[in-house]
Amino acid sequence: MTATSLTLRALFKSAATQAGLGGPGPIAGLSPAAKGFAVAAAATDTSVVVIVPTDGDVEQMVADVRFFLGALAGLSDHELRHGVVPFPSHEVDPYRGLAPHFDVAAARGLALYGLATGSTRVVVAAAAALLPRLSPPDRLLAAGTRLSVGALLEPPDLGALLADAGFTPEDPVDAHGEFCVRGGVVDFFPAGDDQPIRAEFAADSLESLRRFDPATQRSIQSLDRAEVQPLRELFEAADSDALDLDRAAWLLDYVVCAPGHRIYLSEADESRIAIKKRLEQAAAGFAAAEERGDQVLAPDQLLVEWPTLEAFLGSAARLEQLSEDQGG
Repeated sequence: MTATSLTLRALFKSAATQAGLGGPGPIAGLSPAAKGFAVAAAATDTSVVVIVPTDGDVEQMVADVRFFLGALAGLSDHELRHGVVPFPSHEVDPYRGLAPHFDVAAARGLALYGLATGSTRVVVAAAAALLPRLSPPDRLLAAGTRLSVGALLEPPDLGALLADAGFTPEDPVDAHGEFCVRGGVVDFFPAGDDQPIRAEFAADSLESLRRFDPATQRSIQSLDRAEVQPLRELFEAADSDALDLDRAAWLLDYVVCAPGHRIYLSEADESRIAIKKRLEQAAAGFAAAEERGDQVLAPDQLLVEWPTLEAFLGSAARLEQLSEDQGG
């Protein structure tokens, strides 16, 4: 750490303190970048969930928070990429039979896993991303694991865990979210990583972990450990004979896993409008599905109801671009 960077960090911390940023109360009169600064200041000593109106706002807030948190806490790019994560909305109508894009599903799974394990500093959620009901944190945690060289584990067991986590079997493995079991070797490509990982086994022991180039199959880096993180948010209900999905939880069940967490709501009116619009779209989609004779779940079985969300949003500290006297 250079003297210049230490000085810059001290200046950022001083500015945050003097401006009253990072506290639990509402803050108004903020530019978009200043909102990111406020969230980053809070994240230096507690975990934070910030709700923004749209998925476009998610991208901007993630970029701003990473920049300011890096300056405030001196974190590396790797730490920032895994410590400040997006929680995007599905962006699909649940009544049209369309699955969310892999990147969206993976980002949501990684954010939920980070909340459940306490390994994530900041989660930036689009307002509509709060709506879908989720499987409980303990079920999602069961779909992830940390692999360590020397651990007792067999290739089929790792393959089964990867499948449960939402990875897709493919041979060879050359895209995010794929895995392959070949004898005593298991390849898998975690979402967000630059290269896939190869786990090699000797009998029932994990002998080595290494990153490899999928084009040449050559090793790039040896690893002592690697983490399998879920790429999905819904799992089959444990007490059901059918493949019913467990939707007993929602985002707040994950937020409270982290003690001392703080919740911010950016542009409260716009965020509420975004949620209500998505609820209206779901109601219309359900009515159309019923007219077609489709067997579908009602919106209140798929989505969190408005009164519950309204209470949650009301408990959040507000970040507003305009102060009350400017909003006229």
